[in-house]
Amino acid sequence: NQFKTSLLSIKYLFRFMKKFKNPDVAILILRIIVGVVFIAHGVLKLMDIPNTQAFFQAIQLAPWLAVAVGVVEILAGISMVLGYFTFASAIAIIIIMLVAIFKVKLNPNQFMNGIFNAEIDISLIISSLVILMTGSGRYSLGNKCGCVGSCGCDKTNCNLTDACKGKTCDLNGCGCDCHK
Repeated sequence: NQFKTSLLSIKYLFRFMKKFKNPDVAILILRIIVGVVFIAHGVLKLMDIPNTQAFFQAIQLAPWLAVAVGVVEILAGISMVLGYFTFASAIAIIIIMLVAIFKVKLNPNQFMNGIFNAEIDISLIISSLVILMTGSGRYSLGNKCGCVGSCGCDKTNCNLTDACKGKTCDLNGCGCDCHK
C-alpha cells in the first residue's frame, strides 16, 4: 500500500513538472549561471593583475594575456547574462576553458586526476556549447532584434511573409538565424 502511494506521488510529481517545461527559461538560467561565473572570474583576474600575470607566466603564457583574458571573461559573461552576441561569447568561453584544462588542470603524469580537477571547466564548456547550439532564447536582448534561434520560421513556406513573422525570407529561411 505504501509502495502504491509512492508511485502515485511520483506520477503526480511528473505531471506537475511537465507544466513547467520551458526551454527558453532553461536557456535563460543556463546563460545567467555561465555569465555570472565568468564575470566573477574576470573581475578576480583584474583585481590582482600582478599575481595573475605571474600565474600566466608560470604556465608559459604571455603576461599581457592575463589582462586580455580577464576583460574577455567579463565581456563574455555580461553578454551571456544579457543574451546578446551569445554565439561569440560561447566560442570565447569554450576557448578559455580548453586552454585552462590543457595548461592548468591536466597533468600528463596523472590524467584521471586532471579530468576530475577539470569537471567544472568541462561543465562550463558543455553549457556554452548548449547555448551556442540553441541560441540565447526568448528572454534575451538578442531576441529584441529578432535574431534568436530559428525564430519559428517555416522554411517550407518562405514565399509567404506570414511564414517568417514579418521577417524577410531568403534561401536559408527567414534570415533570422544569427544566434545573437
